[in-house]
Amino acid sequence: PRLLRRIRASLLVVMVVTLAVTTAAVTFLHPPPSSAAPPAHLTIGDVRLTRCAVLDGSTFRSWCGTLVRPLDGSGTTIPIRFALALPRDARPGSAKLAEILQRPVIVAFEGGPGYGGIDSGYAYADMLGPVMNERALLVMDARGTGRSSAIDCPALQKGTLAFLKAAEACAQRLGPTVDDYGTAMAADDAAAIIGALGFPQADVYGDSYGTYMAQVLAGRHPTVIRSMVLDGAYPVTGEDAWYPTQAPALRAAWTEVCSADPSCRSRPGDTATRITTLLERLRNEPITVVAPGGDGERHRIRIGPSDILDVAFHGTYVDTTYQELDPAVRAALAGNPLPLGRLVAEFQYPGGTQETPRENSSGHYMAVTCQDYPQLFDITQPRATRRAQLDAAIAKARASTPDLFAPFTVDDYVDSSWETIYDCLSWAQLPAERSGPPAPPSGSYPDVPVLVLSGTLDTITTAAEGRMVAAQFPRSRAVDVPFGVHVQAMGNAIPCAASMTRAFFADPDGFLAQATPTCSAPRPRMVPTFARNSESVGTARAAVLTVADAITRMLASDEDQGVGLRGGSWKLTGYDSDSVTIDIRSLRLFADLPVSGTATWRFEDAAVTTDVTIPGGRLTARWNDTAPSARISGSRHGSALPARVPAP
Repeated sequence: PRLLRRIRASLLVVMVVTLAVTTAAVTFLHPPPSSAAPPAHLTIGDVRLTRCAVLDGSTFRSWCGTLVRPLDGSGTTIPIRFALALPRDARPGSAKLAEILQRPVIVAFEGGPGYGGIDSGYAYADMLGPVMNERALLVMDARGTGRSSAIDCPALQKGTLAFLKAAEACAQRLGPTVDDYGTAMAADDAAAIIGALGFPQADVYGDSYGTYMAQVLAGRHPTVIRSMVLDGAYPVTGEDAWYPTQAPALRAAWTEVCSADPSCRSRPGDTATRITTLLERLRNEPITVVAPGGDGERHRIRIGPSDILDVAFHGTYVDTTYQELDPAVRAALAGNPLPLGRLVAEFQYPGGTQETPRENSSGHYMAVTCQDYPQLFDITQPRATRRAQLDAAIAKARASTPDLFAPFTVDDYVDSSWETIYDCLSWAQLPAERSGPPAPPSGSYPDVPVLVLSGTLDTITTAAEGRMVAAQFPRSRAVDVPFGVHVQAMGNAIPCAASMTRAFFADPDGFLAQATPTCSAPRPRMVPTFARNSESVGTARAAVLTVADAITRMLASDEDQGVGLRGGSWKLTGYDSDSVTIDIRSLRLFADLPVSGTATWRFEDAAVTTDVTIPGGRLTARWNDTAPSARISGSRHGSALPARVPAP
């Protein structure tokens, strides 16, 4: 359902391991009808815009436009689609509209590569909140994405061929335009749109790959930029193709999470030590287990070192990993591999439907990354030469930097799904002048205010990379958000990060002159136990943990239903602007305690209300993500259950 997809899209960028989210995820989903219908068209600068509803809210409405741009040097063109959101009271001819057009436009660049920006407009509006009453917001589908002639390579999109063969077919499909979708050209498109609309400058927000786009825009069109917020940033220049900051970030994240959780820090050793021990066992004898995937099915899973690497690094995107990896590893070391098998199965079988090229173009991802990102081989060389260069780079890493991905080995990384070093082996042979990171033509970035936001638990765009980006701008500030995963402010995921973004755009120089406000994501809470039976935690707490597990799976899954760790099922049965409700049937987190009933999860404060039956009794419970305990009412076998248990 569209609403649930939007809810999940917002939640994937928040530290949902604490089930924390705000009302901003749904603030703009149902705007009230306007008392006065806007005109069908609006001219801003040199562009005639058409009224559209792709980004309508209670205080703003959107207008859509197209700028036809050169695709290549042969005269072929490509339509670049964009949407401009304006306050509802900025009517044509009004003083309010004239005032807004004299202010910098806020431009938001989406991540990927592969995603368009228009469909993410609500997440940016949620982040900006009241700023939407006073400023214009511009979102664009970059060339080759979304509505801007999304690249459609069927075999690559659907995975119907082996990856390298599908990538080669995609490059052949693009033909002579294969090198015409890079970030430099997309940044030129953005500058052209801003100029055509007549805005004096732009305050730019970029998330993930959007930070890369923002940096390229600043380097190529410095006068367009007034300020930038780079959220989940990594450098355009100065990066290494092995991305060596990722493993240190992962190890630091494990330490940070464990130190914040009493159930982890009170144990001897640490997460890295426990995982190292497990990896040694797996190298000698991989584990095979039947476990539930995110698709609601049970799968026979073989767990080796590379599978643990996949799950561990992927924790920057999903809520379950930091919450469950250490407890699952402890369980596996104790002879109970099922919880770990579930994490692997959910990674390998996430469920959901195949994304269309308009939603997320795999061809665009390849066209950008193979042209712009650093590689371990020379993309201007024939494929056979590239393969030899890559093999030599891997051999060198094994010999000279064997701890590059510690506690994993170089081979663990090479054999994983997380690696990207093979992606472009079969891509087209690119000309030297159109390959490699698009550095600023002047050799340096402009002297504009820059705020870099990085999550300390982010392992894909690390805090160390964020500081590398900040160091390349004369006036910048890098802010590390404790317990933050990938992307902090988008969708108001972490309210203090969104608040910093709003304050920065209001007065960039003033913000940099002041002390940085403190900002932290909610601390994750680890699952206290994966014991097979409930006696170790007690009936009431075990029932609460079972319900919490169902909610966690609902938030993380691409499906509307799923199965329990040890049996039973859950199903999404209702949702509105305030909450979602799930039906729980004989759900077993613990083998001896089937739980049935309903649970409602509220967006505003992540409050849970549940009414369930258990063998010999019934209980109701209430808690939220900030509560130290869950309030219980109920009995089992005639005995009252405790009034409170620790919150999950």
